[in-house]
Amino acid sequence: MVTRYRQRHRRASPSPSVGNHRWCHVSLRIIAGSLKGRVIPSPISDVTRPTTDMWRSSLFSALEDRTQLEGTKVLDLYAGTGALGLECISRGAAHVTFVENHRQTARQLQSSIKDLGVADVCTVVDDDVARLLATTSERFDIILADPPYALRIANKLRDVISQRTLLNTGGYLLIEHGDAEYLLDDDRWIIEWHKERSGTMVTLLRWNPPQP
Repeated sequence: MVTRYRQRHRRASPSPSVGNHRWCHVSLRIIAGSLKGRVIPSPISDVTRPTTDMWRSSLFSALEDRTQLEGTKVLDLYAGTGALGLECISRGAAHVTFVENHRQTARQLQSSIKDLGVADVCTVVDDDVARLLATTSERFDIILADPPYALRIANKLRDVISQRTLLNTGGYLLIEHGDAEYLLDDDRWIIEWHKERSGTMVTLLRWNPPQP
């Protein structure tokens, strides 16, 4: 079963191994767009830390070099603080669905969305990622996936997204995983960009299924 907890994870969300999380304002800010400079609360703990501005800037540069975010429909899996999905909103995405199964984190994310004034274009789903992927009938233009590294489920997530056709043709999957896992070849996906940094690997794939 896909679980909600992060291990060796860069987007902050409470972990079962840490008993005392506190939400506070750290240097996690939206880096571009209409919400540029706005702060997103994130927890300080011994095992979680937010993605740095420089790292997020690299991810979004790679994405925006290949597609426009304006008007897109986005799915943010294992959303944590919602930093990636909120960055999409700031850059013009029409709607983001955040999936976060840790209740406290989901509540904090909902609060952040309200504080930023973007509740009308955001949905927070407090549910298991595997269950949502198995039941949703929606299709998206962009899917962001940042699962717990220890689960090594990057390939499984990609396969489920393929089987359920959750991306529109030409849509993008941005998936973060640990350096102990490599994405296997799949002719339905085109690797557009890949980056490695400090035990983290991020791959941007474009959905290119065979034409009927």
